[in-house]
This record gives sequence, C-alpha cells and structure tokens, in this order.
Amino acid sequence: MLKRLTPIWVIVTLATIWTGALLGQDDAVKKFTGRDYLDFWQAGRDLMGRAAPASSLKLREGFRAELLYTVPIQEQGTWVSMTVDPQGRLIVSAEHGRLHRITLPPVGGDSADTKIELLDIKIGAAQGLLFAFNSLYVVVNSEGSSGLYRVRDTDGDDQFDEVKLLRRLLGSGDHGPHAVVAGPEGKYLYLIAGNEARLPSIDRSLGASQWREDRLLFSTEVAAGLLGQSNLAGKFSETNPGGWVCRTDPAGKTFELVSSGFRNAYDLAFNHEGELFTYDSDNEGEVGMPWYRPTRVNHVVSGGEFGWREMIAKLPSDYVDSCGAVVNIGRGSPTGATFGTGAKFPAKYQRALFVGDWSHGNIFATHLTPEGASYRAELEPFVSGAPLPVADLLIHPTDGALYFLVGGRRVTSALYRVTYTGTESTGALQPVADDFYPVRLERRRLEALHGRNDAATLEIAWPYLAHADRSLRYAARVAVEHQKLSAWQARALVERDPRAAIAAVVALARVGGTSAERMGKVLDGVQWDTLSVGDRVDLLRAYALVLSRSAVVGDEVRAAIIGRLNPHFPSNVSRLDRELAEILAYLQAPKIISRTLGRLEAVQTQEEQIHYATCLLTIKDGWSLDERRQYFRWFARANAHRGGVSLGGFVGRLKWVAASQLSDQQRETLSPELQEAFRERPTEDSLKLEKRAVVKQWSVEDVVGIIDTDEAKIDLQRGHAVFASALCYRCHRLAEAGGTGGPDLTTVGKRFGVREIVEAIVDPNRVISDQYRMAKIILDDGKIVTAKVSDVAGDRLLLVNDPLNFTMSTLDRNRVDEIVPSDVSMMPSGLLDRFTANEVRDLVAFLRSRGVKLDDSRDN
Repeated sequence: MLKRLTPIWVIVTLATIWTGALLGQDDAVKKFTGRDYLDFWQAGRDLMGRAAPASSLKLREGFRAELLYTVPIQEQGTWVSMTVDPQGRLIVSAEHGRLHRITLPPVGGDSADTKIELLDIKIGAAQGLLFAFNSLYVVVNSEGSSGLYRVRDTDGDDQFDEVKLLRRLLGSGDHGPHAVVAGPEGKYLYLIAGNEARLPSIDRSLGASQWREDRLLFSTEVAAGLLGQSNLAGKFSETNPGGWVCRTDPAGKTFELVSSGFRNAYDLAFNHEGELFTYDSDNEGEVGMPWYRPTRVNHVVSGGEFGWREMIAKLPSDYVDSCGAVVNIGRGSPTGATFGTGAKFPAKYQRALFVGDWSHGNIFATHLTPEGASYRAELEPFVSGAPLPVADLLIHPTDGALYFLVGGRRVTSALYRVTYTGTESTGALQPVADDFYPVRLERRRLEALHGRNDAATLEIAWPYLAHADRSLRYAARVAVEHQKLSAWQARALVERDPRAAIAAVVALARVGGTSAERMGKVLDGVQWDTLSVGDRVDLLRAYALVLSRSAVVGDEVRAAIIGRLNPHFPSNVSRLDRELAEILAYLQAPKIISRTLGRLEAVQTQEEQIHYATCLLTIKDGWSLDERRQYFRWFARANAHRGGVSLGGFVGRLKWVAASQLSDQQRETLSPELQEAFRERPTEDSLKLEKRAVVKQWSVEDVVGIIDTDEAKIDLQRGHAVFASALCYRCHRLAEAGGTGGPDLTTVGKRFGVREIVEAIVDPNRVISDQYRMAKIILDDGKIVTAKVSDVAGDRLLLVNDPLNFTMSTLDRNRVDEIVPSDVSMMPSGLLDRFTANEVRDLVAFLRSRGVKLDDSRDN
C-alpha cells in the first residue's frame, strides 16, 4: 500500500501466506507455518502499540474526533481499506488478513457499542473495497491472487456466500492494485493501481496505446548506466504506462484504460460535479533531483498521461503531452481520498477533497476552484496527529460523518469518526450544472469523442488544437490521435496556426507514420518570437518527440533543427534553457559544451545544476581541457548538495562516469580538480547559512517599512540570489525547483499580502502550520528529542532532525512516553539579519512576483 518498503522477511513471509487469497486466514497461515494466526504474530514481534487518543488529534475549529475502535493486531490484523454496505455498516479489510463488518454506534453514542464481526468468506488482503450494484467488489493485493473480485449474498441471509474473480491483476505489494470506486454515470467501476501493477489486457484505451519513455537523453537506460543498476534498464517499456486508472462494467467483462503515468496513487474520488481526482506520490529518495516532484493531487482526465517514468526519465508536468497537478502537497505517503459530498459539514468542506498522508499523520482538505477546463486547489490541514498513519477514509451516506482508518505495515490500526459540532449550516449542496462552466463542458464533449473513429469527431476536435485553454488542446489532440492517420495527416502538414501546428505535430509523432523531415518543416514554420514561454516549451517538446519517435532522422533534419534552435541557447530563461540543452546536447550542436557549462555556473538551484551536468555527461567528444577542468570544479561544489538518499549516489555516479571518459594524460593534468571533486562530502557545519556579518536584527515593522512598490528600484535577480544564498531552496519549492520540507512558495504572492509574507520570514514561530511543526518527543528516561516525525515503520519512528540539511535518524517507539507539538518551527529565525535593506526588499519582491520576470511562467 505504501511507498516505503517493509523488511524483506515480512514481505516474503506474508506474500507466501497469501498465495491464494481465497484460502481462509487461519488455514493459509497454518499451511505456511504450521501455527495458527495468533502464534504467527507472536512469533514475529508484538508491535501492537497504542492508537492515538482522539483528544491528541488536532482538527479544524468546530470539528470533533472520536476513537471508535482499536484493532487487536494479533487477532484482526491491521486494517487498510473500507466501504459502507446498504445497511450503513462498514466492511473493512486487513492488509494481510480477512474481512470484518462493523456496526457503528450512532453519532453521539458510546464508542463501546461498536460491534465487530468476522465475515465468513474466504477472501481478504484487499486494498480496495466497494459496495455497488448489489455486490461487494474486492481488489485483492496479494502475490499470485491479485485481482478484482465480486462477492455476493445469493440467498438473502445477510452473509456473503459467493466469490467470483472478474479480472486477474498482475502485481502486488505496496505499489500494486489499490482502490475501486463507482463512477457517477452509474455504469462503470474505476480501479487504480501503482507502478508495479502491470496493465491488464484492455479492450480499449481512451488515450494513447503506444507508450514510450519519450526523453531524448534521460531514459531509464541512461539512469541504469549512471547508477550501475542494470535492473532499471527496460523496467519502463512500451507496454508499461506506470500506474493506471481503468474502468470496467459491473460484471468485469470489458476493461478500458482511462489514464496512466501515475507512480503509486492509492485511491480515487469523484466530486459532486462528476470529476475524478487522485493523490499521487514520488520517491522521496530523489528529493533535490531535477526530476523529483512532491506528492500531488491530480485531476484524472480521459486519456491523461501523468508523466511518471523511472527516475530521470519522468516527463515534466508542463509538457504538451503530460498532465500536471492541481496542487503540490510536499513529502508524504498518499493513501485514502474522498470528497465531502454528503457530509454534514459546512459547504466549504462538502466540496473539499480529503486526502490521507500515512507517513506524516495528516488528513488534508483540498479546496478546488475551477480554472479553465480543469482546476487549481488550495491546501488546508484538516486532521493531524503524531503519529497517525492514515490508511483510508470515507463519508458515511447516512450520518454524514468522516470515518478514517489508521493502519498498514503492521502498525496498530484504529477507526476514528469526525463530526461537525459548529454553528454553520450543513445543508446539502446541489450539483452545479455543466453549463455554469462552459469551458469544462467543452472538455467533456471532447473527451466523449475519445476512442471514436469517424469524420465528425475529427471536424469537432481539430479547431480546439488552437484553443487558449491547455486542457482543451490536450483533449482535442487525444481525440485526433484516435482517427485514422490518412484522414488528417495532410491537414496537419499544412496547419499554420502556431498552437494547432505544434499539437498536430505532437499527434503525428505519437501515432507514427510521418517522416521527421515533413514534421520538422511544419515546426519550422512556427515563429519563435511570437510565442509565450509556455508555447515555446510546447514547440521544443514537439521537436523532441519528432527526434525520439521517428525511426529515421537524417543528417539534414538534424542540421535544420540545430540551425533553428542553436541561436536561442542560452535564453537565460531557465525553463527554456533546460529543454534547449537537452535537445542540443542530443544533437551534439556546435559549442554546446561551453554554453551548457555557462548555464551550469549561472543557475541558482541544485536541480538545474544537476540537469545541466547530466546533459554534459552525454557529450563524450569535443571537450577542451579547460572545459573538463570547469566541469570537475562543479563536482567539487556539488559535494555540498543535499536531498534524498539517492542524491549522493547519483551525483557520485555522474562524477565517476565523467572521470572514466578522461584519457590517462587528462587524468594526470586534472589531478588537483579530480582530488577535490572526489573528496568526502563536507561536514554539516560547512552547510549552514553563508557566513556573513549581521547587518541588522530585522523586525516585521522594519521590513514592511522598506518595501518599495516602484518596480524600477527592484532587482529581482538580486532577490533570487538572496533566496538561494539563504538556503531557502533547501526546504521550499519555487516553480519546479527546491525542497519539500517547507511550504511551496510558487504562489505565495497571490495568496498572501506583504505583511503576512514578512511575518512568516521574520517570526516563523508566530504561526506554525501543523504540516511543518516540529514535535517534542519525550522519552521514557525523561530526555526530549525535538524533530519532525517523518514516517513510522513497525516499532521505529523515522525522524527529520535537521530539515535544512535533510539529516534523519530512527527512534525505538518503545522508548517514547509522549509526543507533543513543539512551539518551534522547522524554519530557523534570523534568516534576514545578514542581508542589507536592498537585499531584503528584493527578496520579498522576488517572492511576491513568483520569479515571473526571471522565468516567464506558462500563461495557460
């Protein structure tokens, strides 16, 4: 279920036990161990622990939490999935155990009246449960038995007696098959699976059926070579689109692929307007890498490609053929998701998407706002605890309460209920008519064409290739790709509208059958100077797809693309330069080494630096000795980069491969630079804030008083430099770069005023978000550890001790007496005291501007 791995003996043992999900739990255990279920758990380790009392949870004002039941792990396992039956009872599944049915006490009743019943049906190990179409649907996640099952009561005695496998699913474990939900149209089930669940045989794809990695330089083959891990090569292939969402009819007869390219999203949820969303993860070991992206909420659209690939090969969110996030959340382990539809909550929360974070103990309320044909979102912590490993959540259709489970990975499981006790109205929301959002209605009409092949579809979709709304262009292109190439190829090759021409070439490249020369000529007709930065990124992506998807790319085509793009690099716009460097390095353009080294020296973030360093590694010939010297001097500086556990190994491997490309004479000449580059990583003391004399102990009023709105006096480049030298990128993301230990600052200028921004910098302890609050961990010997609880694994807590340097440690849970919130923020105080008035002024201006004048953002 979760993206971190359990100890290998647990995986092997439990996978073997559940070979055959239709075996009874006790029978399965005895088959493997010769002992009963209770003995098995005692033979491992008794990790029962304690569930967090409801009084220790922090909720939004007006809400109340109840602890209804603590699950005895030796008898009932650890629960991870639940649904509601027609009688209002909960059906729950243990991660590696059987199903139970829960009769709930009424809201306001005694939790002691919670009644638990073991269901006499031989199925379990479910990570998805759904009661719909007079059936219980069970997504079994167990080696050898994974699949979608239909369970029914055929004789009306209130006991299930029939189990039928509808569709075998390949894959199991933390990244295997997950949730199942009912569609709003009343005729489909929607399933979601992680990246290690192979796509089952499908009858139709609403998106593309020809998957590729589609990165010129950054493929898994390259990653395998850089990391020395041959098992990565080929792991992502033409037949594996990463995590996927499929839909099927109630009998499971037909399977359609809806969206793909997720990493390990666990759950799905439809809002009251019929739009589908999920909460996806990334590998936290890759924090600080150019391809890392925080956990994020995605709008799951028809034919959507969400860009997950192994490591370096991921597709950036703003690619024309990739779908982005509605909101980035940060580090975490995404689990359950549900909308507040039907909740007896204020309207704001009935519209919200509630998502669970297992490792950090949070439930977030995600407030969605329509934006064009899609959405954007604001994040609000709703429930938090330390630790509180949230596994699944739902709104009960009868009592309108939010129920959530904690559990998974052999930690203590419990069932909680959240109700509203405030004074605001909790009247039911009415669905918004589609025509209230005409752009979204247009997107749905285009999506209804996906999978259809007729002349009418082509005529409807084609004009939308030039639309200003990105989501509409995407939906239209997918519809075009489903048509016979002969029906639209000639039209694409004479298209002159810039956006339509770019989209048409992307479609041509993806379906194949058109020469690189003919596609290149269409793109050559798009005038660079007339495009926004976002459209230029689309143009560059189209060129890259032409190069990567074409079977033959002749020297003339390569020369023409170099001639077209070479004059624009460097542009000093980081988003463009990253794409230009990748394409021009692939084409071995003249003087690409010196120009890429110049960008490597100029950029502020380690993500950008690593990107350019990787581009340079692919260029084996044409280096001067001075260029090699400059390259290895960067590696010496890169020893100070910090991030996830994979970062040091990746940069180290880059360095090793770069050194292996040198001749013996070059190694001897560059010996001083090589020795410095291969020196051990510096101690943490050398990674603190730049040692500068204190200029002034800035107060909030001091900083507010120097803010100048005269743009002529503001130097955003200097503000950016201050942001980097104050190590803000270590914890905060801005656009596509930075850490995730603190809030994403990309839109801070839109959401907060000057004083609020200044107060957060100068006095970080004044208001501390629960998401970023440190904890005081009081041990049984009276000692106190101040850290951020990052994860829970059995009897171990994973702690972030120093978020600035990403240093972590583990702690035995048995030593913990109490965990209480700290009044100290993860953000250090006095950050501004070493900067001048002009530097402070420019930093605030830079934050408010989102850096748009340094790197013009996508305009749609």
